[in-house]
Amino acid sequence: MKMKFLTTLNVSFLILFLNILTNSYSQTEQEHEKFVTDSTRISRPKTIRPQFKFDTRTTVFDGQKLNMFGYDAGVLVKEKLRLTLGYYRIDDQLPKHKEINAIEIKQTLQVRCGTINTELVYLKKRFFSLGFPLEVGIGNYRLTNTPASSENETSRLQGIVAFSNFGLTGTFTPIRWFGLKLIAGYRKAVLSSDKQFDFNGIFSSIGLNLDMQEIIKDIKMYRLKKKYYKPNFKRLESFTDLMID
Repeated sequence: MKMKFLTTLNVSFLILFLNILTNSYSQTEQEHEKFVTDSTRISRPKTIRPQFKFDTRTTVFDGQKLNMFGYDAGVLVKEKLRLTLGYYRIDDQLPKHKEINAIEIKQTLQVRCGTINTELVYLKKRFFSLGFPLEVGIGNYRLTNTPASSENETSRLQGIVAFSNFGLTGTFTPIRWFGLKLIAGYRKAVLSSDKQFDFNGIFSSIGLNLDMQEIIKDIKMYRLKKKYYKPNFKRLESFTDLMID
C-alpha cells in the first residue's frame, strides 16, 4: 500500500513538473514570437526618413578662399531623393588686400542666405553612397572696404543675390544613422542686385549627415531588447551591436 502511494506521488510530481516545463517553454516561445513581430515592425523600411546635416564649405570669391557654414533639415524619400531646407552664412575677411587710390584696403564679405536643397541618390550601399546635389539659394550680401591701417569703413557693396549650386556628393556611413558627406561643385549666380558683385565660383564641402529615422529605430530596438531579454540583457553589448549593425 505504501509503495503504491509513493508511486502515485512520484507520478503526480512528474506530471506537475512536465506541466510547469511545458508552460514555461510555451511562454518563452510566445515571447520570442512577439519579439520577432515587434522587431520586424520597427525595422520595416520607411518611405520618408527625416534628415539633418550641418557642414563647412570652402568657397572661392574673387579668386580667394572663404569659409561658409550652414545646416539643412528635411527628408529622404524612398532612399533616392533628399529634399531639405537650409541656411548658410559667410562672415570672413578676404585673405588678399586690394590697393585703391594708393591705399591698401582689406575687404570683408558677409552673406546670409536660405536654400532649397535636393539630392538625387543614384548609388546606395551600406557604407557608401553617391549623389547629384542641386541647391537654389537667395539671400543678402555686404562687401565692405576698410583701410588696412584703420577700422573706419570707406565703402560698401550690398544687396540681394540668388544662386544655384550643383556638383557631386559622396557619403561614407560607418554607422547607419551617421554619415560623413563630401561635396564638390560649382556656384552660379542667377541674379544680383549689383552687377559688380560676382558670386560665381567653385566650392567644396565636408559635413555630418544624420538619419533621424535610424536613430529612432535604434532607440526602439534597444528598449525592445531590454524588455524581452531583461534577465540576460547587457547594456554595452546591445548598444555596440546596434551601432555596428
